[in-house]
Amino acid sequence: MTVFLSRLHPFGAFVAQNPGQNVRRLVSRTAVGLSLLLAGLASGLAPARAQAQADAVALNDAAQETTTMVVVDMSGSMLQLLGSQRRYEIAKSMLADVLPDVTEQSDVGLIAFGHRQDNDCRDIELFSRPGAPLDELRGYVDSLLPVNLAKTPLRDAIALAANQVPVSEQGTIVVISDGEDNCGVDVCNLVPQLKDRNLPVFLLGIDRDSPAVEKLHCLTTGTGGFLIETRSAAELPRYTDFIFRLSRLRATNSALQAQIVGLETQFNDQRLARSELENQIPS
Repeated sequence: MTVFLSRLHPFGAFVAQNPGQNVRRLVSRTAVGLSLLLAGLASGLAPARAQAQADAVALNDAAQETTTMVVVDMSGSMLQLLGSQRRYEIAKSMLADVLPDVTEQSDVGLIAFGHRQDNDCRDIELFSRPGAPLDELRGYVDSLLPVNLAKTPLRDAIALAANQVPVSEQGTIVVISDGEDNCGVDVCNLVPQLKDRNLPVFLLGIDRDSPAVEKLHCLTTGTGGFLIETRSAAELPRYTDFIFRLSRLRATNSALQAQIVGLETQFNDQRLARSELENQIPS
């Protein structure tokens, strides 16, 4: 298993050592403490009471404001074996396992490519927009079958995924694929658009070769996402769970930061208003 850290961010110092355990720790290291303090002061609550209330709802509220777009490769190469199973069978099984948890914490949408016709770079389908019910997503995943000799329009599939994320929400794009884009386009030219939208790409590479990984590394490096490449079928369920956890954490952290900015503004406005009122009271 090869782990590629996209950039040195708060995850990068330790995530490769023990990813599952450390991802669960990270939420406590966000700026929740500041948001609790500001919320209490701005509303006039005692700090202890404000903290008790915010502890119960802050992370849940932030998670509900996030979107996860899942992009699944069903091109011809996914018919190849990895161990005793075909790659697409492993991918479908992994998604079936993680979707219940993901849909509870984020609005999930699904895109697939390479599942309808061969040699067609337009073979991209938006199965569901963000917020689809779990049973609907499961049904779509279960119906996916690769087409032999199908193309890998990865760049355009990711662009379509980005367009589904509401501009008012924090979002992430999770890609499960075993190959590079072979439709004659440069996936790296998407990076400025994704970066402007604060949309990180998290890529789980199934049995990719090194040149393919390098060609796609710009998507994760340039957007603040993460890339994992593994050649072991036994490792895939664990790292699928990890990459979805990491993507949700990234989106939730961004949502919390946005809340903190709003609370800081509210606090400063109320402090100014209070100061003006105090100045009007005769001494």
